[in-house]
Amino acid sequence: FVEVVLADPNHWRFQGGKWVTCGKADNNMQGNKMYVHPESPN
Repeated sequence: FVEVVLADPNHWRFQGGKWVTCGKADNNMQGNKMYVHPESPN
């Protein structure tokens, strides 16, 4: 399982060999914050 949690208020992208901000992040997700990978053995 993977739990998705907002780490900071920015979107990030890798550009020019480093991570740079590229805008504001979406608000906290509503509902289920768990993700089950489709190839998980469970």
